[in-house]
Amino acid sequence: MMFISRFMNSGDGGFGDLRANLVYEISSKNNVSYGIQFSIKAPTGNAEKFTGSEAWDSSLALMTQYADSLSSGSYSVWAGIAGNYLGNGEVLENRVNNWVANGWLGGGWSPYHWLGLKIQFDSHSSLYDSHLKELGDPALIMTLGGSLAFTEKTILDLSFSEDLNVEVSPDIAFHLSLKHTF
Repeated sequence: MMFISRFMNSGDGGFGDLRANLVYEISSKNNVSYGIQFSIKAPTGNAEKFTGSEAWDSSLALMTQYADSLSSGSYSVWAGIAGNYLGNGEVLENRVNNWVANGWLGGGWSPYHWLGLKIQFDSHSSLYDSHLKELGDPALIMTLGGSLAFTEKTILDLSFSEDLNVEVSPDIAFHLSLKHTF
């Protein structure tokens, strides 16, 4: 407990783990698309500073999306399911559940070409073998947000997420992302 207290009261920080994603569209027709995604996480962070787990992780996901037009813009719904392998790093190494499942379901409405409103529900099985709810229960998270397109290639995403299975994930988290496609 002293270690966590020291960390929370210090100015420690640092570079976190790096993640790379490879996404391939399997099929796309009649407003429905299907894809597969492979992810790998490199242990570039530091477990002592809580910036990483110091373990290699990987994931394989299947995804689908349906998109269509409305008289007032367009909408889409999406879903996915994934299997994840979590390596044995330095964070609760003897309690890590090496195989974890996760899934997501979301929808969005874009009343204008420059504005998109979104909602998504995410869940994953427990990450650790523990009797503590915070570590041993599955998570359920709702994210609300939107996107503002400054140009066709530059988009600002803003969102916040709330834990629906209280105490299992952060109570509230904020997301800000500026993306530019080349």
